[in-house]
Amino acid sequence: MEPVTVWAVRLGQYSDEVRGELTLDTDEGVLEFRHDKRTKDTRIPLSAIRRARRLRGSPVLEVDFAYEDTMVRMAFFFTQPPPVEERPAMMRGRKAKRQNITFLMGENAGKRGLVKQWRDAVLKAVREARR
Repeated sequence: MEPVTVWAVRLGQYSDEVRGELTLDTDEGVLEFRHDKRTKDTRIPLSAIRRARRLRGSPVLEVDFAYEDTMVRMAFFFTQPPPVEERPAMMRGRKAKRQNITFLMGENAGKRGLVKQWRDAVLKAVREARR
């Protein structure tokens, strides 16, 4: 797979997305995210990946992997995610969620095939790494 620009979010740990490049290196056995500023790089050993899936209706690849004694979930957005900002009380909740979902679904049309290719390539590399 050719490297691709994505925005990564480590779910449950920090909510800000960071832009960088996602690469799959089967020779080294890693899925690697290289942050543009090199401050939040992440190297995920293929042997540590427990699940990789495309979130239906969105341009997002979600990867679950073991890190030390915990499970970590990272989301790789193949388009810049909608801004996460403090909204007035009227905008919180369902309306804000609906706007974000609508945005991601709209962006999905052009990225669906690419996200599926990445998901399939990661799953194949994980299977081969476990042999």
